[in-house]
Amino acid sequence: MSPLAKLMLENGITITVTHLHVVWFDEKGNKEKNPMDKWYALVEYRGKSFGTFYSTGMGHREYQKLSKWVQKNGKYQKTTGDGKWYTLEEMVKHNFLQLPKEGPRTDYILHSLLNDAQSGAESFRDFCSSYGMNEDSISGLKVYLACQETKDALVRLFGGTLMSELTEAGQDL
Repeated sequence: MSPLAKLMLENGITITVTHLHVVWFDEKGNKEKNPMDKWYALVEYRGKSFGTFYSTGMGHREYQKLSKWVQKNGKYQKTTGDGKWYTLEEMVKHNFLQLPKEGPRTDYILHSLLNDAQSGAESFRDFCSSYGMNEDSISGLKVYLACQETKDALVRLFGGTLMSELTEAGQDL
């Protein structure tokens, strides 16, 4: 158990995760280079809660247990199967790539949110410098503002002291 997971348990912090869908296309309708699973995470502490969306890449999925798979040129093949090559979409559709039974680890989710909150505590100039963004970028500003919203929500939920303790506990994840 990670130090962050232990601190979550000690403080009664729970995160409930619900799988929503697979993101195959971006907002403009272009096929995603790296499709991802979209989740909704509800963080709860002492009767208060904060809900947010969370994404994981296909690398967090598990191969069907009964077969061994090889990957070549973006396609997959069962080494003990019929010799057919499957696309990533087919792998998901036929449940050859399965969601983890428990969903994403809750300490990883909180760690990600705490990192976003730390980024939102920086000035916009420092944020852009840290992430290689242009200070004139509207999309960069939207990401920065979302990080600030996450920071504000977590401070309301946990208070400054516990949030600092959680951030420190998550440093080694």
